[in-house]
Amino acid sequence: MQYFGKFHEAKPDAIKPAGHLKEQLSRQNNGIGSHYAEQGYPFDTPMWNGGVGRIELASVICHDESGETPMQEAWWPYEQSAYLLDGLLRLGILLDDPAKKELFRKNLQYMMSHPAEDGTLGHCYNESPSEWPMAVFFRAVNAWYELTGDKKVQEAMLRHFTSITPEKLALGFRHINNLEGLLKTYEWTGDASLLI
Repeated sequence: MQYFGKFHEAKPDAIKPAGHLKEQLSRQNNGIGSHYAEQGYPFDTPMWNGGVGRIELASVICHDESGETPMQEAWWPYEQSAYLLDGLLRLGILLDDPAKKELFRKNLQYMMSHPAEDGTLGHCYNESPSEWPMAVFFRAVNAWYELTGDKKVQEAMLRHFTSITPEKLALGFRHINNLEGLLKTYEWTGDASLLI
């Protein structure tokens, strides 16, 4: 596959923080980076590694009795935990923290080993039809793949994106954001079926 860009991505571990940046990352690591579960739901759950296990009503989380959490909105704990996992993985890479990298690997492994009936990934969470959490989670998947070159990740993402219909990708709340993952998977594999 020919690349026409002028710039190339650096591998996530090619950056070695020092000085002020290292100090700030260390503070983050010793703060919320090491105490995220104390922030409460959904960060005190297994997250994508077996699911959050419960759906909290929006009225409880937001302290607003008018808030509701219908099943089709049950995706938000996975969106939030995907953001956290992405940040923790990148923090783990920059500070060479094996525990943070392992936390992400376990979540990734669970997600890849629990595809939906149609072959798509990211539905290890309840019965929510939303594709948005997977778009968020894929950002960390990309960092992991760039770090490790794990062919199982490449294969799983190829199966996922060849299973998702163009209609499902294009329609629905924020679903189109999965296009980033689809195109990245094409970059990894060169599989032309992803371009249809």
